[in-house]
Amino acid sequence: MATSARKLKAIPKTRANGNGRDSDVHDLGLAAAGRKRIEWADKQMPVLRRLREHEPPVIGRIVGERVLLDPRTVLPDEDDVVVDAVLAALA
Repeated sequence: MATSARKLKAIPKTRANGNGRDSDVHDLGLAAAGRKRIEWADKQMPVLRRLREHEPPVIGRIVGERVLLDPRTVLPDEDDVVVDAVLAALA
């Protein structure tokens, strides 16, 4: 189904939260907290940074003392990309 240019112009450029303020302003604090968590994770598990810096990036998470990758997020034709990223990150 094609979307007309008129409909696209009608979509607001910014979202407003319940009090009418631009919600992106409030998200800046969350972005800073997220950046701190990424920095912490990079120190705990440097392999996460190397996976994230791979082209294309591979995103993992820390559970306990392990880095987990969720295979449900990988398309069948992307298996080799993930294997290459993991091998490069561990090298």
